[in-house]
Amino acid sequence: MSVEMNIGSRNTLAIISFVFGLLAFLSTVILSNNILTGIFGLAAMIIGALALKQIKKQSEKGKGLAIIGIVLGILSIAYFLLGAVYYLFLTLFYRAISG
Repeated sequence: MSVEMNIGSRNTLAIISFVFGLLAFLSTVILSNNILTGIFGLAAMIIGALALKQIKKQSEKGKGLAIIGIVLGILSIAYFLLGAVYYLFLTLFYRAISG
């Protein structure tokens, strides 16, 4: 008979944050710049912050996954915003030169 102990188990929110961060990063690479990048990035950052809070409180594993999820979320949001500003600049520039 085997008894499993969950002491130091990996935090579920940290895993979810990592997955959303990975989805955000992949959506920037594969789909270029779209709204999914922003949504997944924001979800990764929020869930990652909640995961870090839980990990500290409950002494669970997964701090690295939560941090990676947050970083990927931040990078994806930055790329999304940069793309939006670039698009806006090109639109205004095109309107200015076309009269």
